[in-house]
Amino acid sequence: ELIQGAEVESIIMEGKTAIGIKTARGNYYADKIIIAAGAWSPILAQQAGVSIPMAPVRSQYWITQKSTIFPVDSPIVLLPDASAYARPEGGALLFGIREKQSLSVSPKKIPNDISNFSFSPDRGMHDLSEQIENLAKFFPVIFEVGLPYYIAGFSAYTPDNNLSMGEAPGINNLLLATGCAGAGISVSGGVGLAFAELASGKPNPFDFSNFNLERFGKIDPFSNEWLQKCALARSGKLSG
Repeated sequence: ELIQGAEVESIIMEGKTAIGIKTARGNYYADKIIIAAGAWSPILAQQAGVSIPMAPVRSQYWITQKSTIFPVDSPIVLLPDASAYARPEGGALLFGIREKQSLSVSPKKIPNDISNFSFSPDRGMHDLSEQIENLAKFFPVIFEVGLPYYIAGFSAYTPDNNLSMGEAPGINNLLLATGCAGAGISVSGGVGLAFAELASGKPNPFDFSNFNLERFGKIDPFSNEWLQKCALARSGKLSG
């Protein structure tokens, strides 16, 4: 059963066992609870006594005006020398850059309605100005086409750029599927299969040892120190 529009308020615990969720539309109970709430996951996990080693970090990209010079069937291109990536987007070019200093935010400071949320008042223009010359070496027309669209959102990063997911340590029946370090779409098939198996009581078909939720020791996922570590991890990437 798929229930939409029911905001999750908390995890229902019975001792060290997760037994359900409290929502704005009532309580729901299940044999397994999976937290896959993206930037808000650390808040829900904290209610169960678990610290997820991840933080919401800004990912941003721009989309140019449409032009016939951008083939619609071009592949995605990774540009380490420009700290960027690019791909076609409906007749335009979409590109993202890796800024020198990424921005992070505490999950507790993210509003429920993020339509007007902004990481910075300049909407990424400072970062774009620092990298535009390098990007132009690969796409010289970048100076000739307009950039009508700017999109910024949350990616869940970790200090080592590895995923953070698996069975919640010390808590029964709670699974954590988050902290994808900007690779959510590319790993979604495997992650979905893994958690479908775990939720049905079967062994994980993949080795999640590198994603161990306790690999950083005791952490405070809401502290400025932790948020900065996760932001630096994104800054260290080479492909946007």
